[in-house]
Amino acid sequence: MAEKLPIVEEALRRAGGLYIEYLQDELDFQKHVASGNLKNGFYVRVHYAGGGLRMDIMNRYSYMNIVNDGASGVTASYSELDAWTSQKEARGELSFSSASRRRYFINSVKEELEIRYLTIGGESKRISPRRYFFIETAYETANAQGVQKDIENSVSREIDAILNKYGSFKAIQLTI
Repeated sequence: MAEKLPIVEEALRRAGGLYIEYLQDELDFQKHVASGNLKNGFYVRVHYAGGGLRMDIMNRYSYMNIVNDGASGVTASYSELDAWTSQKEARGELSFSSASRRRYFINSVKEELEIRYLTIGGESKRISPRRYFFIETAYETANAQGVQKDIENSVSREIDAILNKYGSFKAIQLTI
């Protein structure tokens, strides 16, 4: 097994936590939060694989990619949408003047979801102007704030630590 890289491992764990924060912020911005399951389902896995060190940002919920990419249509029951609507009402994102208008809304959303997942951004003040690609947006924002640079700097510090430990005469192979 290759030499452990504790400096890089720690930087990847720290970066993973920051990436998760940016993912959660973007989900909030895009108004993709109802139950909070997807938002709170992220976790970081740092591990050695294939001779290198790898960081994976994972989510406990498989619908993450549908929320990110959209879909031609999804199936949701009335009761699921009723619960989703209640969560949105509790967050102050939806309100209805009557029970019949609430039912109409739920049925309309159900019909629309069967055609396409995600409403187009900007249709109303309740919908975010950006509705797709929360993963890519969060990644770009995090890296613009220096997360990737921190990882790169940790690689340099790790190389320096290995050189100090073994001396510069030994060949070094670093795969991340």
